[in-house]
Amino acid sequence: MKKPKAINLFLDMRDEFSLMSEEQVGRLVMALLNYAQDGKQPDFRGDQGLALMFRTLKKQVDRDFAKYDEICRKRSKIGKHGNDIKYGHKTEPSQKLANDRKSSQYEDEDKNENKYENDDDDENKNKNEDERDSAAAEDERASSLRYFMQSSDIQFYLSNQAHTPLRLTDKRSQNLIVKRLKEGYTVDDLKRVINRKCREWSGTQYEKYLRPDILFGEKFESFLRD
Repeated sequence: MKKPKAINLFLDMRDEFSLMSEEQVGRLVMALLNYAQDGKQPDFRGDQGLALMFRTLKKQVDRDFAKYDEICRKRSKIGKHGNDIKYGHKTEPSQKLANDRKSSQYEDEDKNENKYENDDDDENKNKNEDERDSAAAEDERASSLRYFMQSSDIQFYLSNQAHTPLRLTDKRSQNLIVKRLKEGYTVDDLKRVINRKCREWSGTQYEKYLRPDILFGEKFESFLRD
């Protein structure tokens, strides 16, 4: 497979990058460059957020490389076809046969002109549909990644404020936070609830309830309005 000389980092990924430390961003970029150049896979098992970011951007690199390789193959095929048309008549032993062949070629081209145009239209239509599907899938992946990073940020914040162990592998807590974000609440709204309940419950018998399932559960709205 032919590879381009660059990889793409899109501007709409800046929000996700801003949730990472400079060290994480540096590790991620180097991992992408190593993968693009040598196919080397990084070991991010100790950092789930970084591992997810890499998997998402790796898929984009794979798609870009496949698209570039396809373009190169099409250009090569077109160039070979053009050379065959340009130089093919020189191999004929008879000039008459060469002229007949040339005339037949033009007749075939005129006859199939509409067919080629229709094929081009179909190809462009399919290409546009594929691009729309790819863009929609990319938007969905970016959205999922954004929610994951925001959820991780909120869980880190709760862990620091409540002085409790961090449990990023708790899918129930992660899904509950993402649910609130999808409902239209902001990261600041969830952190506001954390701050209020940490002030009220820290050092009391209610301190054990400083958990995502309690803070962002059924009573979340009332906690936010307090």
